[in-house]
Amino acid sequence: MINRIVRNILVLTLVAGTLSSTRSEAQSPAIPPQFEVASIKSSGTLDGAHCSGDRPSPGRLTMRCVTVQSLLQSAYGTFTNGPNSVPKQLQIAGAPGWFNSERYDIEARAADNAPLSQMAGQMLQQLLEDRFKLKFHRENREMPV
Repeated sequence: MINRIVRNILVLTLVAGTLSSTRSEAQSPAIPPQFEVASIKSSGTLDGAHCSGDRPSPGRLTMRCVTVQSLLQSAYGTFTNGPNSVPKQLQIAGAPGWFNSERYDIEARAADNAPLSQMAGQMLQQLLEDRFKLKFHRENREMPV
């Protein structure tokens, strides 16, 4: 007999093109903090010097050679609501294979000296949703253990 457990799973949907909103202005939530300037580029050749981490600095987020899976873990797991001492490990369904193989470099600058927890959490969420056109919802699924 197989034991089963219900897990909270993040289900992704990639959407091509621009997304239109059907919400009225009165229903719109407050705009979350966003980066002033951000660049996402393919990492290209993976060499040790290029992929080494940069020292964090206030108002700047630099991530090198990271997969979209790692970015999602940071934004929605580790720094969802600020730094978590015990980050939740995301279970992701519906993601294409390149989420774990393609690597990217991100350089972003906040308008003020935002802390790393905000940049690698809320602000990174907004950047991923904007640049990769990610849409997702959370659901519980029964899974074998």
